[in-house]
Amino acid sequence: DVLTKEQLERYQAISKEYAIPKIITVSNQFVSEPTQCPIVIKPVKDVGLIHFSWSYLLTIAHVLLFKNDMNIEDEDQVEIMREVVRYLEDKKSGVFGFHQMKNGWSDVIEKINTGSILKSDDRDVCDAVVSWQQEEKDMALILSRSLGVLVESGERKYKGNISARLSDDKNSVIDKKMLSSILRVKDAVSDIRITGLLEKRTVEMFVSLQAPHDKTTRGQLGWIRRQLENCKKRNEEGFKKLQANLYIDIRIKNSRIPVRMSIQSFDDIYEEVRDKELLEFKVLYIKDFGRKFASPKKFVEVMEQMLLDFYSIIIQHLSKWEPSAPKMVKPAEEEHPVPVAITSLESSRDDEAIVDNIGRENNLSSDEDDEHTSDHSGLINSEDAILDSD
Repeated sequence: DVLTKEQLERYQAISKEYAIPKIITVSNQFVSEPTQCPIVIKPVKDVGLIHFSWSYLLTIAHVLLFKNDMNIEDEDQVEIMREVVRYLEDKKSGVFGFHQMKNGWSDVIEKINTGSILKSDDRDVCDAVVSWQQEEKDMALILSRSLGVLVESGERKYKGNISARLSDDKNSVIDKKMLSSILRVKDAVSDIRITGLLEKRTVEMFVSLQAPHDKTTRGQLGWIRRQLENCKKRNEEGFKKLQANLYIDIRIKNSRIPVRMSIQSFDDIYEEVRDKELLEFKVLYIKDFGRKFASPKKFVEVMEQMLLDFYSIIIQHLSKWEPSAPKMVKPAEEEHPVPVAITSLESSRDDEAIVDNIGRENNLSSDEDDEHTSDHSGLINSEDAILDSD
């Protein structure tokens, strides 16, 4: 169930002869967008190519059966769709997801490890890149089936142009020893960015959150800390499993390099960023694959489980910062008008309380006259630092 270049060229010739405007192909091969073709082939004027993987069609069927805006209303059609799903999920149907990287993946990792020179026309490099792109799509489909919404993958600039992405990804492997992907989930806190560092044999996944504009540095840190504590509260066992591999990148105004710290060292963050303007937080899950990175099957298994863990334990519990609605200013003739600045101060007070103990053991500035010294521990044990209110 694999398409070939010769096969598609025959279809193109027939379509051109009979003025057929589009060719639709279905196979177990993956593409980021239906407008892309799994085979690098010269386009023919007035003949478009559309491709679906069987896994994609199965995923669409699953999404239609969820209770959402796309679900089927007619009960008879629901039952028919369930039968379609049962058929496609049967092993005898021949439909399968992406289970292993191509052989070129292992060879490229080995060449990088030994310092061998990689070239763009190297077949192994092409195999490694195609494998990564297919795994990206498979992860999007797996997440779609779990969420009941269609998760999109790939940079939008490559829509309908798989050859451009293939070329760029090859260059990324050769020059940077890395590959990257993006998954877009409706209503999630941000896109999910995935980076494979081939030389280090690690994978990084992260989401980005804009730092609140209406809070002080302490308030901003309290805001992100409270969100992570909420993730822990929702799934304490899962959170403990990930915590050693969770990090925060803090992007600072006028600084090219973000500040990165483990969440287990959260209490030390304030000293690193005090008196600086915070712009963005990135919550990262970084995993060292070790020898499994070069294994065609193990790599796929570990990365797919990594994505599901990161989403279920962290991403789905994070929220974007939303600015407060503007407040009405009382008429000037009123005897005691309330200064607008008080509103801003009150909105930040709760979050500042969360981190009011950060750095005190490191001799924070003495002008905070009324703060009380309190014991504190890391993110995992600092229950007293978290308030119930926003």
